[in-house]
Amino acid sequence: MCGFTRSPYPILWRNDEICAVIPSLDGRDDLMTEKHRSDDAEQRLVALESRLSHHERMAEELSEVVARHARDIDILTVEVRRLRERLGEVEAGWSGSPQDDKPPPHY
Repeated sequence: MCGFTRSPYPILWRNDEICAVIPSLDGRDDLMTEKHRSDDAEQRLVALESRLSHHERMAEELSEVVARHARDIDILTVEVRRLRERLGEVEAGWSGSPQDDKPPPHY
C-alpha cells in the first residue's frame, strides 16, 4: 500500500521506502488530485488482476503436476508390490544347498 505524507514535496511511500517525490505544480499543499488518485487506483487494480491471473495459472499447473505425480506413485506402488510377490516366489522355490551356508574360501 502507498501512504502519503505532508512535506514541502509530496512523497509517495511504498513499504516504508520512498517511491517517488511528486512536486506540487501549483503550490497547493494537497498531494494528489482526484484524477491522480483514480489513475493510481486503476493502475493498482490492473496490477493486482494481472498478478491474480498469474497465480491462478500457476495453481492450475501445480495441480496438474500433483495429479500426474499421484498417478505415477500409484503405478510404482503396484509395480513394487508385484516385484515383492515375485521375489517371494523365487525365494520360496529356492532350495539352498549346504555349500551356500559355507563361507567363501578366502575367509
